[in-house]
Amino acid sequence: MTSADRPVSRTALFVFAAVGCTSALAVPTQCGPGEDVLFSCHAGKKMVAVCASAGWSSQAGSLQYRFGPAPSAELVLPRASGTLPSASATAGSLMFSGGGGATLRFSGGKVDYVVYSATSASWGDASGVVVERGGKTVRVLKCRGKVTSTLGDALFRDAGFRRDELPFELPE
Repeated sequence: MTSADRPVSRTALFVFAAVGCTSALAVPTQCGPGEDVLFSCHAGKKMVAVCASAGWSSQAGSLQYRFGPAPSAELVLPRASGTLPSASATAGSLMFSGGGGATLRFSGGKVDYVVYSATSASWGDASGVVVERGGKTVRVLKCRGKVTSTLGDALFRDAGFRRDELPFELPE
């Protein structure tokens, strides 16, 4: 019996199907190949992402906020790709009864983009970006579907972010 005549086992078919479908199941993101996806989700027809260069740390690499239709971002902050992660954003923590969350604030001049991810025992998970001008919310874009997020204290320590001193209220 040649290899062509041997029956294919169910396990082999499953492995082949799982490997073959990986690219179809991958969640699209604004981050490029080789970059770390720190946050990513769909917000309507556009995507929100926080991407870090390979091998990044508080003293090396870069980190950017990206927004727009996949695969090209229409807004990138900071604009200079070589900006150290520690200088790219400020970080905040959200604390409330039965849960908590984290924020990253990227400044684009007079407008701030606050990426957030939070969870609560009473209302579940919430993620997205709040656009602020002069400390006032001008737009809320909530994530829909699958969210990738590593926002939190461990990430904030690794990146060396300064603490965000500006107030932030989780959108309803």
